[in-house]
Amino acid sequence: EVELVYYYMNRNVGENELTLTEEFLDCIDSSYDLLILCSPNNPTGKVIDEELLKKIVEKTKECHVKLLLDFSFSEFLKKQEGTMDVYLKQQPHITMVHSFTKMYGMPGIRIGYGILSDAVTKEEMKRQGPTWSVNHLAQVAGVYALGQEAFVEKTIDYVTKERTWLINELKQLGFHVIEGEVNYILFQKIGDETLHERLLKRGILIRSCGNYRNLTKDYYRIAVKKAEDNKRLLTALKEEIVCPQNVL
Repeated sequence: EVELVYYYMNRNVGENELTLTEEFLDCIDSSYDLLILCSPNNPTGKVIDEELLKKIVEKTKECHVKLLLDFSFSEFLKKQEGTMDVYLKQQPHITMVHSFTKMYGMPGIRIGYGILSDAVTKEEMKRQGPTWSVNHLAQVAGVYALGQEAFVEKTIDYVTKERTWLINELKQLGFHVIEGEVNYILFQKIGDETLHERLLKRGILIRSCGNYRNLTKDYYRIAVKKAEDNKRLLTALKEEIVCPQNVL
């Protein structure tokens, strides 16, 4: 049997709101087999501080705990010159996973990849997985996507610009925004638990985050989309604040 233990980040408004801090290090001990961390986090979009991540790596190594790093949304981060990637790849107890769904919009192809240096873990993953894990078309698409550096840079610049605009507009409307670094935004409309349903009646779908552990029903996540779509969303939000629709 597998027992899952969840770590809840602080929801108090302030600098460390929904942010992984050094207090987390005290929770890591040898009673765990595996630690899973998502960076950028979903749904906050926040990235684990690099120095803290190094301390987590060293603490898990010391406690003989395997570490799985979910980097599915990391393609939306500006690439920085440094030794962090090399450092992580050299750690035998770490597995890093990446997705093609987020940046490249290829969910139906069902392709992603993992990076790890431990040969034993790699062979065990092969043994446990399906014989034909990736089809030929997915392989071709994945290899092609990895070569589209100009597209990635253009997308990052566009998303960053639109995300900044959206965050500022949401704040002006009185929403409490948790600022992230990727292609979605988490915000709270304190006490408003029906915003999702009301916008749906307008033909706009946002993510209700009430089923996320440690979040309440007045938290919502929106995608950073094309400028015209973002403006349509903001118009609908403004109208809902002035004259909210009834939810039957």
